[in-house]
Amino acid sequence: GDGRLTWDVLACAPVPPPLVWSSVGPGSWLLVISGHETFASIRRTLVEAPVTAIGLVAHGAGTYFASAVSFAGTLDRSVERILYYGNLDADDLRTPRAAARNARLEGLPPVEPATVLYEILLRYGHPSATTPLPLTEARVLADWIPEPIRADVSGLLVGGLRLAQEWVGYETLVSEEVWRRLGQT
Repeated sequence: GDGRLTWDVLACAPVPPPLVWSSVGPGSWLLVISGHETFASIRRTLVEAPVTAIGLVAHGAGTYFASAVSFAGTLDRSVERILYYGNLDADDLRTPRAAARNARLEGLPPVEPATVLYEILLRYGHPSATTPLPLTEARVLADWIPEPIRADVSGLLVGGLRLAQEWVGYETLVSEEVWRRLGQT
């Protein structure tokens, strides 16, 4: 039953699942990207034009990141900020909220949105259909996104639309000079 087997009784400790990560500069910020294709594009962009603040980029692997965020405490340098970028859909908005709870329990920095990337996604992305959410649920999920784009995100969710992060590819990242703006997030 619940509580009968503890870590002490088992003489072991929980180990966070690993993150796939890459050093991209000297900074102390960790940028977590939900999908591997976008991870590769952003990693390439930041290796070619480093952002002083962002030192590490990790592949969050969708909902996996919620349990793997604890791994940030084992990286080769201290992490002062954790930024997250994923799809604008219900799952990828639930994930950073769950990751933020786990980060707090581990004494890690809060998980924050990579606002610049979301702004670019809203500008360049082409929405696709998904299950519409009730307004109250959409507002709760969108609450993690800062104003002024929060209302746009909530509107997408209520309207049964989503934006895939892959709309922000390497060429867009370069044309938007994202590396200049990411360190200001």
